[in-house]
Amino acid sequence: MDDMEKAYLRSLIPDNLPPGRKVLQEGIEIGRKVVTGKSRFQREQGYASDVDFRQEMKKKGEMVWGIIMGLASVDDQVNGMDYLYQFAQRTGVDIDVHFIIANMLTGLPRELRNKAPKGTSFILDKPLDWQRIAEAAPVSIDFGDFHLGSPNALENTIRAVENGSSYSGVFAQLAWDFPLYDNDIKFVSDNLKALGVLAAKRDEKFVAGTYYDDGIPGYFLDYASYLGYALFEHYIICELCGARYAASYGQMMNKPAQKIAFTMACCRLLEKPDQPGVDYVYTNAIDHWDHDIEANYGVSLPEYLMMIAANKKYHLGMRIQLIPITEKIAVPTPTAIANMAAAARRLEENSDQWIDMLDFGTCEKMCDLLIEKGTIFFRNILSGLQDAGLDIEDPMQMMMVIRRINAIKMEKMFHPSRQENPNGEFSAYVPTTMGQQCLEEKERIVQNMIGLGFGGKLADKRVVLASADAHYYGAFVVDEVLTALGAEVLNGGVDFDGADVLDLAEEENPDFVCVSVHNGQALDYSKQLLELSSKRNKKWPIFMGGKLNGILPGESLPQDMSGFINEMGIIACNSLPEMVERMLKIERTDRNDTR
Repeated sequence: MDDMEKAYLRSLIPDNLPPGRKVLQEGIEIGRKVVTGKSRFQREQGYASDVDFRQEMKKKGEMVWGIIMGLASVDDQVNGMDYLYQFAQRTGVDIDVHFIIANMLTGLPRELRNKAPKGTSFILDKPLDWQRIAEAAPVSIDFGDFHLGSPNALENTIRAVENGSSYSGVFAQLAWDFPLYDNDIKFVSDNLKALGVLAAKRDEKFVAGTYYDDGIPGYFLDYASYLGYALFEHYIICELCGARYAASYGQMMNKPAQKIAFTMACCRLLEKPDQPGVDYVYTNAIDHWDHDIEANYGVSLPEYLMMIAANKKYHLGMRIQLIPITEKIAVPTPTAIANMAAAARRLEENSDQWIDMLDFGTCEKMCDLLIEKGTIFFRNILSGLQDAGLDIEDPMQMMMVIRRINAIKMEKMFHPSRQENPNGEFSAYVPTTMGQQCLEEKERIVQNMIGLGFGGKLADKRVVLASADAHYYGAFVVDEVLTALGAEVLNGGVDFDGADVLDLAEEENPDFVCVSVHNGQALDYSKQLLELSSKRNKKWPIFMGGKLNGILPGESLPQDMSGFINEMGIIACNSLPEMVERMLKIERTDRNDTR
């Protein structure tokens, strides 16, 4: 690494960062006082821990099936879980694990919840909320999003442990910025204490879960980098903190060979004698249609078949996280979840006949390559951080790196190809799906728009661009397309709240402001932007795209908010040609012009 890169890495660590070992010990002491609970699943099925159930299934080579569900209220969630259990009782279509996806506000301290954009799904608030969900059905409960990796990690992780949830996530969300929360030191400190709680419960087999696609790896262009990052998280949680760790990933992988090879690699590097190394593998929704949705079974079921066969052949021990065919158009209902579970389990019934017909030689070779290059990537991280003067044995410093590092810079700094290529350029060994697809999508859109006569039309325009959440690739494509059409794009990156967007706009004085929004925030985010603009007496044409959904009062499912957003004065766009056409019709005024 050069001196500038070393200086950048040093800049990630605040001067007043407390010693990590001391903070970790505080968490361990807290954990020793936490009374461990037993879920309904553990009591009725006779398992001391969900990990014991998973290990038993791994040894048998049998499948573990999971679903993800986050409905509008705790009542709806409990009723949905009961519906799925009753469906299983009636049909024999068992669902082993329910991954609980609460509202992002669950991850915020209570004093900030009323001020932040609402989003979709329910908020876990009172201890009774965790208890009701853990008791809703005799299925394994995984309290996932917005426990570890959130500002409220310590309280939420304790609640999960008290209710017998053996897996708590999502550690990779440590890299997220949460609305209105800006205290990085407390953020990391509370997450380290939460890991201390799990370390104190290690012998009772409580596990720190993660989901790479939601964190730094979601920006990577190479799955070897994914694996190297996995080893970095594993190093922090297991080696530095003494807790258990399990990997999860997959929604942004659409090639079964890559997904299986990556799973093989994670199993070989991360599993323990008494614990699978992989928690769950999310299935592909990238290639789902948002129309004629029954065709989406044709995408999902072949992938399930390959994963079932690989699991039975190699005893990988992961659970398959089912995605209903409706995922692309709406938050899945319990009925849609049950339909996909039934299709998958019926497929499993006859899967043995396929195993001997399938050749996993390509996956095995790819697994070896991922392990070779991913291990180098991990070693490069540790040596690079150490060379820059960081204490690689301090978990607080290592977690602060995850919290603050730019993902794109991280991959470029530590990727093995940088040392292997004579010119020092980056080249992927196993290209990621989203990285490759975004480049292809950008090229397709650019050529289409040039064909429509938009080439060079934005040559004198300045655009401020930001993502309101952790979703990166949509904004990446917008950036690339607008730049190709001649615009000067000032990309602020991800996790920008309204104030951040307007701060950047005031600094750069653009012609247009563009915001990418997901997670059900669209309506509240629009209100926040307009209120702040009014208070500052500033006005720009604001464009908004992404997933513009939300839940209206009295409703239980999200719906499209584009009409409401347009009525408020923000321009909701469903396509880039539409957005560019609208931009070209807007003449710049002297509203904020200081040029």
